[in-house]
Amino acid sequence: MPYADGAKTIFVVRNPKDTAVSFYHHARNKDAFQFAEGEWPDFFDIFMRGGVGSGDWFEFVTEWWDLSQRRPASVLWVHYEEMLKVVAGSRFDAMKATHNNQTGRRGHFRRGVAGGWREEMSEEQSTAIDEAFARRLPLELQRLFQFEVALDATPPH
Repeated sequence: MPYADGAKTIFVVRNPKDTAVSFYHHARNKDAFQFAEGEWPDFFDIFMRGGVGSGDWFEFVTEWWDLSQRRPASVLWVHYEEMLKVVAGSRFDAMKATHNNQTGRRGHFRRGVAGGWREEMSEEQSTAIDEAFARRLPLELQRLFQFEVALDATPPH
């Protein structure tokens, strides 16, 4: 985890389902990932195995959560979904347009919405993430997320 003592960090965490779908589209749009022709079911399996560039989502989020609890003055924990409520949709569009105009590249900013996973993820894939979420994240961390997921499963510790 990239963190330096004395650094101030804003950690933006997102629903793992939206994260997976967003990262899928990101990987398809960036040559460096060599996934331009990749299909969603294959990417989903890679994501669930922790084989994406940022590694395992569940471990990554848990590590940052732990750090934010140990060093609350150094790590600000922000939910993407809450951030969307604060930042008007037109601002996302403006940010997307600015990026596209300044870089001449498209695809980095896609839609800027929460819940888009429903359009691509199967019921089985959704359930797989729900089960991993309940099994792999500490209960106090599960409770911080504002999306529908079964929280009555046995916590990982």
